[in-house]
Amino acid sequence: MHSDLAPRRKQFSSCDACRNSRVGCDAFRKRTKSGQVIEACSRCAYRNKNCSFQWMKNASVKANRSSVSSNDQGQLLSPSSSNNTNSNAPYELGSRRHSISLDDLMDGNTEYSRTENGWNVATEPRVYSPLGSESFDWLLAMYEGVFEAVFGSWLGNYSCPFAFGESGNSTTGNPDLSLSVSISSLCRRFDRLMKGLEKEGQADLHLPPLNQAELTKEWQIDNTLSQAIQAFSAQWLPLTFISTSQKTQQLPIIQRLWRDLRKSLPRSMNRPCYRSMLSLYLYAMVPVPVGIPEEEEENGVPAQVCVQAALQQVRYLRARQRSLEFNGSKVSLLSDQTPPISTPEQVRSDFMKIENMIYWAAMTFDTSSSLTLNTTSVLSAGLLGWESEACWSLVKTCTNIFHEQSEDWRAHGVLITEDTANQIIAAAQAWKLRIWKMGTILKEALREGHGEEAVHHAHTCVADAIQTFNVTYRPLLAACERRLQYLSQYTKLRWCKFALLVFENAL
Repeated sequence: MHSDLAPRRKQFSSCDACRNSRVGCDAFRKRTKSGQVIEACSRCAYRNKNCSFQWMKNASVKANRSSVSSNDQGQLLSPSSSNNTNSNAPYELGSRRHSISLDDLMDGNTEYSRTENGWNVATEPRVYSPLGSESFDWLLAMYEGVFEAVFGSWLGNYSCPFAFGESGNSTTGNPDLSLSVSISSLCRRFDRLMKGLEKEGQADLHLPPLNQAELTKEWQIDNTLSQAIQAFSAQWLPLTFISTSQKTQQLPIIQRLWRDLRKSLPRSMNRPCYRSMLSLYLYAMVPVPVGIPEEEEENGVPAQVCVQAALQQVRYLRARQRSLEFNGSKVSLLSDQTPPISTPEQVRSDFMKIENMIYWAAMTFDTSSSLTLNTTSVLSAGLLGWESEACWSLVKTCTNIFHEQSEDWRAHGVLITEDTANQIIAAAQAWKLRIWKMGTILKEALREGHGEEAVHHAHTCVADAIQTFNVTYRPLLAACERRLQYLSQYTKLRWCKFALLVFENAL
């Protein structure tokens, strides 16, 4: 009767929230690698909650109980009879079925509380969401499974030139250098590191208690990032339904999430931090929902301005410009309480690694927007200085190392495994970004009327880079394509995304 239902997934060492939602949990893995007790897994950290493991305490009791009958189990997994008449029929995502309704998504009574080490949680405001808790979980799962799964591999130790070839565990609880890294987790963690440096002069995750004004400010920044994640994921909601009427009923949800995020953007622009940077960029990637009037669209902040504001914030934060006296609209007094944060004792290697990884993510945003929007790069030099920048020199060095290491693969063939395929895709992604950078340089030379010699040099650099790609990466990517059906879902997604970006630009 219920043979069409997906089999129940087994959860080992999962927290209560991940176990109830039947999604993967990395609580045990993170604790094993770091050797320290963690407050929350990656999924609970997104929701600003601590993990609980009550189910482990009750495991022995549940083992003695009789198993649930097949009829009762079918009632748990199948939609209720009321949903059969509802226009919002259950949709399937992965191996789990879930019934979603407009009333659930538009419910504004759901509360999300935040607990951080050393914060005065008793007086901290709670983060409110226009979504129900389960609906928020689904949007978060779509964000993690689409954006984080692909973009996170571009920040791992196979792609990021600042962490290329590195492995091993961090001794301070920072994210491990691995195949895929969560950009949102990096931004949250590094903002706490920055605040610790500003307050106590120590790059420590355990912050002193915050006053009410600081708590409110932190809550608003986190709330905006949560709104950005929800609005970004909501664009795929219509794909989870079959009929046209069901797809149409998701438009009010998408419109509301987009409007709520848009109202919070000015606050993110005026509060520079890495979470605000990510919020602005996510909004820039959200398409304007269907049904938004043209007048309303013109009255807000355009996506291109949000991208430029996000990149300016990265530049501001990396320069540590805490002594700005005049910004065009007001005069800010210099603070004598801020300790210096550039001493070697305070800025540790882990601190620099996280900052460089976020900087590489911002360089990806910057180069992509410069190429597609035909604008000047914010974080990188232009025609007259890009070749001397350390970032692009590292990319070239990493490609030379990869070329030497993979020489035997191209000569005698290679067995494509999960790790090998992800290594090839991620390494090719770094070189692809360098080609994009040289494409922006060529467009700059033509746009700004540089001499024939400069244009010829830029064109030669682009041609040489494409030739390097064809020699080093294209044969290996073709081998990955032939074995694509045997790879995991995320590896397929990374390859398809990369192929789309590459072949659209006629490399």
